[in-house]
Amino acid sequence: PAKILFTSGTSGKPKPIYLSNGNINAELIRLKNQTHMNLGVKGICLKVVADMYPYGNVICKWFPMFVGKCVGLTPTLTPMNSYYYLKMYLPKYIQAIPSFFRNLRNDPRIKDIIKCVKYAVSGGEKYDTHDKIEDNAYLKENGSTAVILDGSGVSEAVACATTAVGSAYNVKSVGRPMVGVNIKIIEDDETKPFSEAKEKMYNENGLICYSGDTLMLGYYNQPEKTESTMFYDEYGQKWFVSDAIGHIDPKGYLYIVARKARCFTAYDENGSAFKLSPEEVESVMIQNPLVDEVVALPMQVEMANGIKNNAVKVYVKSKKDLTEQDLNDLLGYCEGSELARCSVPRKIEQWVGEWPLLNGLGSKIDYKEIQRISDEEEAKILENGKVL
Repeated sequence: PAKILFTSGTSGKPKPIYLSNGNINAELIRLKNQTHMNLGVKGICLKVVADMYPYGNVICKWFPMFVGKCVGLTPTLTPMNSYYYLKMYLPKYIQAIPSFFRNLRNDPRIKDIIKCVKYAVSGGEKYDTHDKIEDNAYLKENGSTAVILDGSGVSEAVACATTAVGSAYNVKSVGRPMVGVNIKIIEDDETKPFSEAKEKMYNENGLICYSGDTLMLGYYNQPEKTESTMFYDEYGQKWFVSDAIGHIDPKGYLYIVARKARCFTAYDENGSAFKLSPEEVESVMIQNPLVDEVVALPMQVEMANGIKNNAVKVYVKSKKDLTEQDLNDLLGYCEGSELARCSVPRKIEQWVGEWPLLNGLGSKIDYKEIQRISDEEEAKILENGKVL
């Protein structure tokens, strides 16, 4: 192996992954041929994502240098000092995650220098369509000619498998598979091995699988875990099964709708089970003008018959101090939306401060830590004898 890097830990504890020279070289060559970044304007590429991840190490650091660009390192990057690094480097290129672009709007000083950015790419996590539209509008309003282009992939396949670069712009999609990458969607049926899972048709949601010469050698010292995420099809082709749920349309665009690790089961009053997606709730609530950022998660409640059940709890960030009436209005907004009845939040609270992150600004929101905080809050409410 050439490197041992790590997954981000979105679906559990970060896992060490073996990557070969062949994996990394295939990714660099593929990105060069797909993006033609070597032919773009000269300038610095701002490195936002942490070095321990394939996205930060290979895509954000080595790839710009591979095509003749300079890399601006950000070793102490936080939401509070993005302006410092942007002013220092005046980067032409930014490769980041959605939360970085969203945070740019929170610092008024950045408006005066963001026009330096000519090329912007987002990856690493699901980019809410509403946020992407607002972030692109912010760039345009302040003189930048960049349009944020989305991409997707998994650390187990050197991070980037699809890109919007080179395709007609589709704001809801994470782009098309790069040349040399195969993607298919299979049913999420835990009663069958992956090799026997039915392949989904166009526009049908299922588990997203990847194949190609960027697939990792395996998880370091975790052969059982490696085996549980890989399978060979009837043609002998090796596939990695991600925990991302999505679909492909007839034009080849990939859409990610949820992460399996974040989904949970709830029951209605008749005892029927439903799979709930926090991301679906978040995509509805972020469109309300009172909401700047939102995280949805499960909370345990007790049904009328005494049976324990899961319901949706939501934390929102807002520029104003939300009143009880504001929170009730948000609840009414959800009740009047396209959300299914069981997906409507049972509880909405305002979150003050920054979200806990897996590894600083250059990483993803630590949903497990937010869940821990929420569970502790609900436990204290029960101890005090309050009823939800």
